[in-house]
Amino acid sequence: MISFLSNFFADPLYYLGYAFALCAGIAFVLFLRGFLSGIGHVLKQDGNVEHMEHYRVRAIWGVLLLAVFFGVWEILRWISSWFGYGSVSEATIVIAVLTFFFLLWRILFGKKGGH
Repeated sequence: MISFLSNFFADPLYYLGYAFALCAGIAFVLFLRGFLSGIGHVLKQDGNVEHMEHYRVRAIWGVLLLAVFFGVWEILRWISSWFGYGSVSEATIVIAVLTFFFLLWRILFGKKGGH
């Protein structure tokens, strides 16, 4: 246990990167579940509009969760670079800020409710 803690404090982004990769993988599977389940109905145009809403919601949640995890990861990398744990370019900061504003816009002005 002591060696894990010493390794974690030596390079915390290494272990946190694995945690974010796991969460992003789950979000991607959620996106695929919605996208691949609904794409056949879209191509054949045999889906009912009410049933297609479930597929769209899964796909949108997957994409939004991927954006959240990416934005939080980039902000975490940026903050950790202040303490010397990595390097971050200006493009990374711009991507993190744009992701944050996209998510804020989605939360404030997104479609409310469902069917």
